[in-house]
Amino acid sequence: MDIKVHIWDEGEAPTITDWEGNFSWERISGVLEEKLATKEYGAIIRSYPATETGAAEDIGLYYRAFTDPHRGRIIVGGASPADTNAHYNRRRVECTQKVFTPTELYALKPIRTEFDSYRVVSDFIEGFDYYGFDSDAANVEKRLEVRDLAYENEWMLGTAWFDGKPVMVIGCAGKDCEDKWRWITDGAVYAEMVTWLQTFLEKTEVTGFIKASDLLPQLTEFGGRTLHEFYDVERQEAKNL
Repeated sequence: MDIKVHIWDEGEAPTITDWEGNFSWERISGVLEEKLATKEYGAIIRSYPATETGAAEDIGLYYRAFTDPHRGRIIVGGASPADTNAHYNRRRVECTQKVFTPTELYALKPIRTEFDSYRVVSDFIEGFDYYGFDSDAANVEKRLEVRDLAYENEWMLGTAWFDGKPVMVIGCAGKDCEDKWRWITDGAVYAEMVTWLQTFLEKTEVTGFIKASDLLPQLTEFGGRTLHEFYDVERQEAKNL
């Protein structure tokens, strides 16, 4: 069995990378990506020699690359040249669709508008401890607005506004929208929004504490061992075990 990377442009003979038996899939993938930065066509061909029961055979993965002005270098692949070309043509068509600025998204008419502060703090504000967050009280003030442009089970895109000012573009994808992203466009208004949201964090009562004067064996005895095995309390130093 032999594996080679073939790289070429239209009308050229393929340049073949010979590994001399020293190869790995990581190395092959890296070389392919590097070469396709400047070449249009590529292939990874695995060659099987003839055997007593079968003729020699080549099995390949085929690639084609192009550069999009907004998305950079794009590489598509398939199990055959025809399959790859189909993926290539479909991706080229997709890349002709309009690319938006945040300003243009803010200007689009939303499919629905909600005062949903909980969705924003739970999904799109990093480090916000929303435990005890009173979203109902925040929503009554109608200062934080979410304007959805698309909302399905596995794909959502919208914009967040605070006091009538656009703050960020928000979105999610995947099962239960587990992959989330945000693009903040006004840091000052975002800071005002977070400061306001923090005023709705309810004070919670902490339970399960003990008095500092309580004598409890459980403090130093666990796992079948005790602090006294390791620490000389009288000397206040580690024991030489």
